[in-house]
Amino acid sequence: MMAGKRYFISMLICLGTCILITLQLNLTITIVQMTKGYNITVGNETKQVAEFKWDSVTQGLILSISGYGILFSPLGGLLARRFGGATVFGSGLGFSALLTLMTPFSVRQHIAFFVICRLMEGISQGIIGASLMEVFVRWTPPEERSRLIVNGINGYYLGAAISHPISGYVAQHYGWEAVFFVTGGIALTWYLIWVLLVTNEPAEDRFITAAEKAYLMENVPPVSKVKISYPWKKILTSKPVWALLNEFFTLAWSFSFVAHNLPVYINDVQNRDIESIGLIASLPNLCSLIGSAVAAFINDFLRTRQILRVQTIYKSFVSFGQISAVILLVITALFMGFEGSIICFSLFRFCFSFAETSYEVLPADLAAPYASLIRGMSITTMAIGFILSPTIMGLMTADHSRASWNRFFLLLSCFNVWSLVMFLLFGSAEPQPWAKQPATIRQSKSRDWSNSCELDSRIAAEMST
Repeated sequence: MMAGKRYFISMLICLGTCILITLQLNLTITIVQMTKGYNITVGNETKQVAEFKWDSVTQGLILSISGYGILFSPLGGLLARRFGGATVFGSGLGFSALLTLMTPFSVRQHIAFFVICRLMEGISQGIIGASLMEVFVRWTPPEERSRLIVNGINGYYLGAAISHPISGYVAQHYGWEAVFFVTGGIALTWYLIWVLLVTNEPAEDRFITAAEKAYLMENVPPVSKVKISYPWKKILTSKPVWALLNEFFTLAWSFSFVAHNLPVYINDVQNRDIESIGLIASLPNLCSLIGSAVAAFINDFLRTRQILRVQTIYKSFVSFGQISAVILLVITALFMGFEGSIICFSLFRFCFSFAETSYEVLPADLAAPYASLIRGMSITTMAIGFILSPTIMGLMTADHSRASWNRFFLLLSCFNVWSLVMFLLFGSAEPQPWAKQPATIRQSKSRDWSNSCELDSRIAAEMST
């Protein structure tokens, strides 16, 4: 059964994650215009002034603020388990939309208000990412889960590809404030559509067909609504989980540079106008979108035809992505000029997307009953990378020289080597023993309860006759 409400939800999630990443990245473009000096003439004297006089270190700290909020991501997994993934996912994006609309007012009042606003936005966005896995666990059969998850997270790559050029265009022609009003308004519109059309699980949906509802009720493993006990010790001591978290940390550094810091790099090296910066910065993200689509197609082809074991596919994709990343970063640092570096960054993002798509699906493969929790832990690990990357980037590139940027690229390559070695040694795509048993117990209890209710109904019917 290849079409239906679950595919519509996957596409709506794709649009939601696209909007989410746009809300995260809009500041990376606007901060260039907010801090870029412009000339004013007073009498016979011309002065260069900027609306906000933030140096590179302060800019790095401001860009990292939302990462502190994302540290609360595991809370999103717990809330999604308690209130439903769709409820938490939609509410988080709706709240983030309101905070985005408030940004121009908060930054002009006081930098403290601006920091609080960005911090709260980071918390809501972290909760969104963690709750995402709970939606897929309740709405997708296992054999379709990989494809639908990849379809949903493709919104991250789409958002990263279109955010910079759109933000650059809006900022250039209508001012940096308009970027926040436009993106916040689009996010609020998406939230209203989500609330009206999406429910936590198929049984609650009013618009799903009877045939699809029956198909999902039969093929999606039941998830108990009873409060469950998390095997914290086994999760926190699991080598595959730590290998996955390590990969997400490296992903944060790699993604953060291209998505958050590339506009600053282009401004330092070329000093382009804001619209040109947005267009150039979008190229690597566009290549990432194409790469993720190619990776998902190859992954699906290999899995459906059982050409390779699932674990072999994941480790091959991760190896290809990160080895390519290391080679391209080293070439950029040692040999390339500005134009060559943009080409290398674009190829880097294309190849690295093979590794990224593997990371995103792994929580559901490792431990489906706890996928939202592990997803939240992964996002928290990414948040640490998002905090450290722009901060250290600001310190390392304070002189705005090409040589300092090259040292930062070599640091990124070292992170990729380390995380790849750890993943090859300890990573896994196999369901973990500590995740299998609780799910089996819950399912058997649910079926026993259902059978008991059915038996009671039959007895009551016989007695009444």
